[in-house]
Amino acid sequence: MFVSLTNRKILDIYYLRFDVNVLTHLKFAGLSEKAQAKAKEYLETNPPQEDLTPMRLGKLRLDTKRYLTDEMREIDELVAKLIN
Repeated sequence: MFVSLTNRKILDIYYLRFDVNVLTHLKFAGLSEKAQAKAKEYLETNPPQEDLTPMRLGKLRLDTKRYLTDEMREIDELVAKLIN
């Protein structure tokens, strides 16, 4: 049986438009840039040693998220402020 996934939404999230006059938006942008740079640094110093199978990719993602624990927590707190 063929099932088309093109019409299905997995997650529907409302995002506010970025506003440079909103301090929380600026903090979020700064944390995002910091997290991206830190993730890039992590991947450059800890490159995959073998081909990225789905299992190895999943482990790499988890390891990277652990490395970014502080930034992820701060981003989560800011997102909570934005949507509440």
